Amino acid sequence: MNESGKEKKILEARRKMRKYPYLKEIITIHLTAWLLVYYICDWFASNTKKLISLAVLLVFFTISCSFCAPMFQTDPGTEQQVFTEHLETEDITLATEAETVEVEEDIVKEEAVQTEVEEVVNPEAEDSEEIDNYSSDEILANFTPEDLAVAEEENGEVSVDDWSLLLVNNRHPIPEDYEFTLGTIRGSLQCDERIIPPFLSMLQAAKEDGITLEVCSPYRTLDRQEYLFDRKIVRYMKRGMSYMDAYKLAARVVNVPGTSEHQIGLALDIYTDSYKSLDEGFGETAAGIWLREHCAEYGFILRYPKGKEYITGIEYEPWHFRYVGKTAATEIMEQGLTLEEFVETLE
Repeated sequence: MNESGKEKKILEARRKMRKYPYLKEIITIHLTAWLLVYYICDWFASNTKKLISLAVLLVFFTISCSFCAPMFQTDPGTEQQVFTEHLETEDITLATEAETVEVEEDIVKEEAVQTEVEEVVNPEAEDSEEIDNYSSDEILANFTPEDLAVAEEENGEVSVDDWSLLLVNNRHPIPEDYEFTLGTIRGSLQCDERIIPPFLSMLQAAKEDGITLEVCSPYRTLDRQEYLFDRKIVRYMKRGMSYMDAYKLAARVVNVPGTSEHQIGLALDIYTDSYKSLDEGFGETAAGIWLREHCAEYGFILRYPKGKEYITGIEYEPWHFRYVGKTAATEIMEQGLTLEEFVETLE
């Protein structure tokens, strides 16, 4: 296609426009399209050598890359091995971290229990607040045989409304209108006066079997419970815990104020003169075993048994006993229930 051909096409278009003026727009569009094609073809024709050189370079580059590609590839087997080793390393790291966390939690639990022992057993840990501790002989010396005889009465039928079955835990706080009369065990040791006779009978029976029992924590006031709970939180926070973490851990070893059975005078923390540590080890002592086997005969239950923490919300406490009455206690201990489970059967 040459220059004369282009001029000829333009002249022809002008003649048609003069002859057919009403087709001027159509002729113009047709001429524009033809000229566009003409210039494109003319450009390719005048740059043929450049285009051929560019194509050669492109082909050469493609061939070169195909030869160089293996230098940058990784053997699939080696790559898989490296990936597997990486995963195994991460698994080992995660497992190690998990074990570390678990160990740290165990240490915290152990320290929590130990702290609880210091708080309850060691009078110096009570910030000058003295706790009376009396042996069963000293306690029984203040009562007559007639006081023990009252405990021999049977409770008979049970009802969810019985005062002795009042359910108190983190989900069931103490009713605001709950009232009871305090009775004195000895010195500053107090509890609901209605459970003193059966408790004395239990002390007497244990003594006859060669077991000496002592009470270290009976009734507590709300202020006293708040003091113990808040102090526990502060101690955990000093170890680096957040308030919420300290609160949650404290609630597993000390009842939240307003939800403690000690506040209603129906719970007693008991140990023996030869083992005054409030930890799981007490459950394996002669006193701990005797209480677990005979407490129901006097209307008491092991309130926080092992393996039922997910129900009670409290760690295993082989020293914590709660009065519920003989009939209920017998069924609870024989069937391995918690108070929560037993009360549910009565509703």
